[in-house]
Amino acid sequence: MSVRLGLSRKKYSGFTLVELLVVIAIIGVLIALLLPAVQQAREAARRMQCSNNLKQLGLALHNYHDTFGKLPSGGHQETQLSWHVSVLPFIEQPALYELFAFTTGGYEQANKVEHSVNRVDGFLCPSGPIEMATDTAHTDKYTTHYYGVMGPKGTNPVNSNAYDGNYSSTGGTCPVSSHGGLSNQGTLRTNENRAFRDVTDGTSNTLLVGEKSWVNFSGGTDFARYRPWTKGSTGASSGCWATAVKNLAYPINSQHVTQYNDISFGSEHPGGAMFLNVDGSVAFLPETIDFGVLLSNASRDGGEPVVRN
Repeated sequence: MSVRLGLSRKKYSGFTLVELLVVIAIIGVLIALLLPAVQQAREAARRMQCSNNLKQLGLALHNYHDTFGKLPSGGHQETQLSWHVSVLPFIEQPALYELFAFTTGGYEQANKVEHSVNRVDGFLCPSGPIEMATDTAHTDKYTTHYYGVMGPKGTNPVNSNAYDGNYSSTGGTCPVSSHGGLSNQGTLRTNENRAFRDVTDGTSNTLLVGEKSWVNFSGGTDFARYRPWTKGSTGASSGCWATAVKNLAYPINSQHVTQYNDISFGSEHPGGAMFLNVDGSVAFLPETIDFGVLLSNASRDGGEPVVRN
């Protein structure tokens, strides 16, 4: 008897090259469809966190007002410290607050600007990629994305009168040549303490803090001149710069930086920026909002009927 030995044949199944390429193409299309949705979801979460940051600052400013009967100065000219320093005890940062020296003199004195090496999450919008000061003297210091609205700069749309402020080109304690001057009809102003009773236009109709977290402006590399969050303001003898507060002089996201005090409010959120009202509510204002309406929102006592659009 003979035994026949031989190799058995097996069938192997698999993808052809064409089938594999088709599968890869389908996966690529699905990822391309899914990625924008993921990015939108992430931005929605960042925008919600930004809104929460402003709500917490609103609570802090209200608690400050309840304690002292007034709001903090938008920037202290004597100490050159910001209102952000003033509200530290009301955002669960009392230990950091105790490190500061509230002495008369420049913001670069001992126990002042060096404390901005501390990152305060509530001062930063998660959509704003720039977190550090952009001036060469303070590149290791954290900045802020939330600035007090010093007031409108321009023409009242109701009575066609110029809004009040020290920004005359020919006079005033802080003329327009000094970084843009200082508006006088907002709620957080340099070296002055306003109270809720001063907001005669209504606390729900008046802006208190606005977002400035945008990056590039068209054709420029200035990055909006971000400074340490501890830096406040100075008086006429030192140039009248306002770091912690800004005039509302230009539309949202217009990315205007010609005058330091007039740097426009804006953000990396698509289509607008977040703002805190005096009553503590937070609103996302679109960049398409009528500029007259925006000026009216920034005024505490202009007598304008405000309709958001």
